[in-house]
Parts: sequence; structure tokens; C-alpha cells
Amino acid sequence: MSVTIRNSGTEAYGATVDSSGRLNTYATTHTEAHVATYSGVCYIANIADAGDTLTITATGGYILYLAADATSDGLYVDRISIYGSANGQTATIERNPTLGSISNHETHVPRNMNTGSTKTADVTCYSWDEASDGMGGLTDNAIYEAMILSIGDNEPRMQEAIFVAPGTAIGITMHGAGEGAASIQFHME
Repeated sequence: MSVTIRNSGTEAYGATVDSSGRLNTYATTHTEAHVATYSGVCYIANIADAGDTLTITATGGYILYLAADATSDGLYVDRISIYGSANGQTATIERNPTLGSISNHETHVPRNMNTGSTKTADVTCYSWDEASDGMGGLTDNAIYEAMILSIGDNEPRMQEAIFVAPGTAIGITMHGAGEGAASIQFHME
């Protein structure tokens, strides 16, 4: 006779003692992002609702800004992706850029990664509208990471390492002529 033990309400973890008295254990693991997506609190903020690219100038500037609302619990960055069309373009991920009088921007509502969820994120999200050399009204604070881009998608080394506290922000800049795009996948508690 075998005996099976499971945690309550789910089959994610368990143990079985078989008829020979051997213990067999099993577990199903999921990332926080996976659980957040299932729960309807995982989102993606990108540079355009239609998902197109921006024509980056040689001077460049801010192309994406994402702030956790002061009344939220903050947000956890799961993944950042930056696309460049030319070798040698550069990008920075900025810690808590100061938001002044924003200009040259579009406002976005990050999309929920769960197609069955109607939840929305408590964030402010802006992208560059391709006027001038990037969004105006943002002042650099500190750089999390600076990158020299290769053609295609580029991901920073510090994935899943950023918490954006309530009332603070993260920004992405790009420099160097060519096409560019950026997205930030995040979840909220």
C-alpha cells in the first residue's frame, strides 16, 4: 500500500511512500512572474500601443518612463528588453529619474499579461513621441546599467533585480541613429 501527502488545495507539492517504504517527493515550481500572470497582476509597458519602433536620433534621450503610483505597493521588474537596429547604439536603465514638466511624450496603459484579467496597474507610463531628441522634463538620477546594443533584442544583466517603490520610477534612454524599442515586464503584489 502507498501513502500520498499533498499540500492543501493544490498538487504543486507532495510526497508518496510506496509499498516498499521508499519516499518519493515532487514539486512544481513557478517564477513570481508566472504566478503574477496567472493572478492577473503582471503587465507589460512598451514604447507604443501598436508595438512599432521609434526612430532614434544620434543625440537620443528618454524613450520609456514607468513610475509606481504613490498609493500602490510598488512594482517588481521581471524583464527589460531593448531593441536596437544598428550596432553601437547605446541604452541606459535609469534609477528614479526626476519627472518635471513632461513633454514630447505619449501616455500608455500597460497591457495585462493575463488575457482574461481586467485588472490595471497603478502606474504612470510615458513613451517618447519622436519629437526632438527624447522626452523632455526628465532629469537623470543614477544609472542601473549602461549597454552598448547589438542588432536585435538586448536584455540587461540584472534581470528580476529591481523593485520600484511607491512614488518612484525607472526610465530607459537610447542614443545613436537607428530604430529602437523598449519594454518593461513587471508585476505588482
